[in-house]
Amino acid sequence: MNWVAPIKDDETLSQHDDGEGFVINSDGKADIWDIMPEPELRKLEPVLAREVEYGHWKRDITEAKTVEAVRDVRFSLGESEHLIMTREQIGGLHRAINHKETMLATARKAAKQEEKEAGKILEAKKPQPYESTGNPEIGKAKIRYESFNCGDKVRG
Repeated sequence: MNWVAPIKDDETLSQHDDGEGFVINSDGKADIWDIMPEPELRKLEPVLAREVEYGHWKRDITEAKTVEAVRDVRFSLGESEHLIMTREQIGGLHRAINHKETMLATARKAAKQEEKEAGKILEAKKPQPYESTGNPEIGKAKIRYESFNCGDKVRG
C-alpha cells in the first residue's frame, strides 16, 4: 500500500536520546507519524534520511565560492565512510561538483584575462619618458637633468 500525505518541503533531522528521528510539518492538522501505518513509516525513514544527507552535500556544493572549496567538498565526500545515499545520488553529487568546479575555474580564468587586458590598456596610456637612443647613460642623464629645476647643473 502506498500512502501519500500532503507534506511541505520542511523536514529536519532531530536527535533524541534513543537515536535520530525526522520532524515533518504536514499541511494537515494531524502529525504524519500518527496517521501513517507503521510499515509505511519504516519504509519512509530511510528515504528521508537519504534525502536529508543529499541535501546537506548539495548545499555544501552550492555554497562553495572557490575552486579550492569545491575540491574540499569532493575530498570530504570521498572520505565519508557512512554514506546512506544511493549510487544515483552520489553520482549526481559528483556531477554537480564537476560542474561547479568547471564553472568557477572558467570564471577565474576570465577574470584573470580581464585583469591582464586592463593592465595592457593602462600600460599603453603611460607616457614614456624618453625614447631609447641605444645608450642607457644618455637616457639617465636626461631624466636626472629634468628632475632638477631649470638651469641647475646635472651632477654625476
